[in-house]
Amino acid sequence: MYDINFINNPEYRKRFGDMEEITRKEADSLYKKIITEVATGLKQYGFKKSKSTSLERANEFLVQILNFQRYTRLPTITINTAIRPLFLSTTDDFILPLCKRLHHFDNKESSWYPIKRNTKAVSGELLSILVDNVLPYFDNLDTPKKIIDRLDIIENGEYTSPSSVILPCALKDCNFEISLLYIDKEINRLNNQIAEGANSSEYGRYLEYYISLKSLVEENKWQNINNLLQSYEQEFVQKKYGTRA
Repeated sequence: MYDINFINNPEYRKRFGDMEEITRKEADSLYKKIITEVATGLKQYGFKKSKSTSLERANEFLVQILNFQRYTRLPTITINTAIRPLFLSTTDDFILPLCKRLHHFDNKESSWYPIKRNTKAVSGELLSILVDNVLPYFDNLDTPKKIIDRLDIIENGEYTSPSSVILPCALKDCNFEISLLYIDKEINRLNNQIAEGANSSEYGRYLEYYISLKSLVEENKWQNINNLLQSYEQEFVQKKYGTRA
């Protein structure tokens, strides 16, 4: 059983809403059912389960991700929404770029939603937010050009690492000015980290990479750059889906 003191705490109820007194085992079952119901509701929009707690939709440029998460101390659920370019240089999905919790689309104080025995009510609420607010957000950022056209929104959107998406999209879009701007940001960041004592061997390799990339942009070698991005894409698609892009 969850700690009743937490469930009945007035501050928590104000933030999270009314929470039912259910066991962790029951919450686990309800959690899985809610995910299945949301997945069924989003199937018509092209989303598929990629893991037991994730749904994904991919186009030719980007993967749109919905990652479900439970709170350890209370019977609550949330969804992390993320956008990842196929041609990002890393195949690692542990840190999702352009990631936002569901409450950013719902104007709620808390990012958590109560898990209830009436799972249809919970999944219905989540689906309403996703369809009405999250899917239009995804549609407005579903190509490299759209992302480049919305730099201010992305830079000021409380993301952990917006440049990790902006730079590859600028390169994919063959945008000379934005590509150089964000390459220089990476070069300056790495130089500062090395000056502050970061491993010069490891960070030096990254620095060489961005200096080389900058030369390709300055020389307008966009085909070379596209070939590089395609190699990242092939590696990611092969690793994640077991197929070639």
